[in-house]
Amino acid sequence: MPDPATTTPASPSFEKLKLKLRELFELDKADLDFGIYRVLRQRHTEIAEFLDKHLEKTVREVLTSHGRLQQVGVEEDLRKAEASANAAGITPEQSPRVMELREKYGKGADLAATADEVYSHLLTFFSRYYQEGDLLGLQRSTVHGREKYMIPYNGEEVKLVWANMDQYYIKSSDLLRDYTFHIRKADLATAQGELLLDEVPDEVVIQFKLIEGDTEKDNRKLDGKTTRAFALDAETPFEAIDADTLRIRFRYREHPFERNLQDKLSADTEKTLADSLTRQWKSLLFAVDPTYKGKDKKDQRTMFQKHLRSYTAKHQFDYFIHKDLGSFLHRELDFYVKNEVMHLDDIEGLGAPKAEEYLSKIRAIRRCALPVIRMLTQLEDFQKKLWLKKKFVVETRYCLTLDRVPEELYPEICTNENQWKEWEDLYTISELKPKRKPEFLKSNLLMMFDTRHFGREFILTLLASIENLDATLDGVCFHSENFQALHLLQERYREQVKCVYIDPPYNTTSSAILYKNNYKHSAWGTLMRDRLGLLHRCLRKDGAIFVSIDIHERTILEQAMDQIFGDNNHIEELIWSMNTNNSQAPNYSTNHEYVLVYAKDRETAQQDKAMFREPKPGLDQVKELVTRINPAYPSVSVIEGEIHNLFDQHKIAFKEEIEAQGLEWDDEKGNDPWKGLFNYSHAECRDGDGVLVPEHQAKERQARIWVYQEDNMSMPATKQSETTKDPNHPNYRFYQPPHSKSGKPCRRPRSWLELPL
Repeated sequence: MPDPATTTPASPSFEKLKLKLRELFELDKADLDFGIYRVLRQRHTEIAEFLDKHLEKTVREVLTSHGRLQQVGVEEDLRKAEASANAAGITPEQSPRVMELREKYGKGADLAATADEVYSHLLTFFSRYYQEGDLLGLQRSTVHGREKYMIPYNGEEVKLVWANMDQYYIKSSDLLRDYTFHIRKADLATAQGELLLDEVPDEVVIQFKLIEGDTEKDNRKLDGKTTRAFALDAETPFEAIDADTLRIRFRYREHPFERNLQDKLSADTEKTLADSLTRQWKSLLFAVDPTYKGKDKKDQRTMFQKHLRSYTAKHQFDYFIHKDLGSFLHRELDFYVKNEVMHLDDIEGLGAPKAEEYLSKIRAIRRCALPVIRMLTQLEDFQKKLWLKKKFVVETRYCLTLDRVPEELYPEICTNENQWKEWEDLYTISELKPKRKPEFLKSNLLMMFDTRHFGREFILTLLASIENLDATLDGVCFHSENFQALHLLQERYREQVKCVYIDPPYNTTSSAILYKNNYKHSAWGTLMRDRLGLLHRCLRKDGAIFVSIDIHERTILEQAMDQIFGDNNHIEELIWSMNTNNSQAPNYSTNHEYVLVYAKDRETAQQDKAMFREPKPGLDQVKELVTRINPAYPSVSVIEGEIHNLFDQHKIAFKEEIEAQGLEWDDEKGNDPWKGLFNYSHAECRDGDGVLVPEHQAKERQARIWVYQEDNMSMPATKQSETTKDPNHPNYRFYQPPHSKSGKPCRRPRSWLELPL
């Protein structure tokens, strides 16, 4: 019997697995010296060594014991078959089953087939979760196709989950890669109907090498004045590595904006190479692409044009970083093995050797998968640390009104041309015909100036003159990726903010998340939940957050906010009307959007009566009146007379205001902002416990004046019978039943303007 340890299994799936892992570890990324490219470059050697040397060796070592177990199983089956033949009265050599098992035992364990199965499982598992640079928590059917992977939960009644909920959403970045393709002379010759030069190799390798790359920093988008594009390296545009390999060198950097700039640079690249390359290379690079099918039969493109277009296509995408990739992949590997490799129904009918053989295959899969998971986790955790690391503040500016600036700095401000230009844009100060002297600044102390127009020494002198800068600042503006800004201000503003309002992108066509795997809603949900979590930390216990949204993501936003703030802290959903002049709408014309309102702690926030309710217009004036007359303890009729006088004075003033604007009183009188207050024309006196006090005892019991309106007991219908107003008719709506103790008619219900006013 051959020794399994000396057998080298040949697996057709092994190279496919290596290619997938090279893609997964992004070994094809450009060898650049910044950002995550630097991290990947340092790990390339280690990862490549594992893939080329240790991966196959690990499988072989595990399967060696598997082969011995497999032989034990065959040997046991052979003994049973021989015993059955003898029991049947025939020699073992006459039994086809015995001869088959003897041949199988003589060949030894089929490690190649088992190894191929192991590689196939590994390829399936890692391909399942990897898509274009991200590892995603995708739901997949089991091997039987009847069920979906279940998301673990902690006993919640309802829980919304999405594909990227365990990841950080990262705003867009350029994906810079090197690019390699092969050209076969036979394919081109057949397609063109002619033979190429004899001295050209049968197959050549063309490498597009990126030697310099410049990407957007801190999520700052292009301003329209510049753009980034691939251009041929001017110093060394190409180099022949050997007779079969040509390397073409590119730089990706900023250029002045120009329409179709990349197309023009690509055309320049093609011309430079056509003028500089040898005849042999040109015959291959600029041969007609046999796979191209244009709109017209005359349309053609060269092999170089085909691949250059693929290489220079814009690869700017948003992406994710997993928060706990190691736990995720370990959990998913266990689930994969249990559901798609290990079948309990099969194991029950197997003997001990067969079961052990079955388990050794599972052991081989895990022994190979776990090192890959560890290396992936290390890379992902490093990226997570970079993402969560507080970023440096590269520039700080201050905007102050002139009254906070020492007068000794006024002369320098007067000579600053940029500041005067900004004032002209902001205030149109030329209409004041100013003289650039300190006297003008002293007479306009509320003008704001910006330290960005001044040098370092000026700024340091200014800041030194402010005794407590941190307490003086009454507003802070961050120009940054929003997650990083919120992360930076955590220590300073943790539990310090009472009110937050945000207006996030609605994820409609004009503001859609450009995530490369088209997880539009999942990406948006992840973006919002992480940032809402940071905002939650900033809020005081009595604080609240207001978030604008429309119908596209309203449901996901509410679920994300329920997770962060708790559904018990959901205060309200405000609905506000919007312009609906859209005659082209295919169905209904949307006429509203939403503002979701959540509190940090509902009970605490609602103790502030002004937190969620706007005071009625005129309320302050009524309060002022009551506060002024309360110490004299006038009669109720006098109090109500004073209230009526206040309302009459307002109506006169409002009418004069309307007429002064040239508007028609009959058209505008219904817009009186005090109209919701006019029914509160009744008054009574109550003590500190809210008990009603007769007006002759008001002074003795130090009563307070309460202002109220009697509730309307009628139905809100516009047409009612006149009998509802007749006290002598059974339909009378204002019946006052006798009180059970006093026998007096019960007073109509009332509502108070404020308790107490």
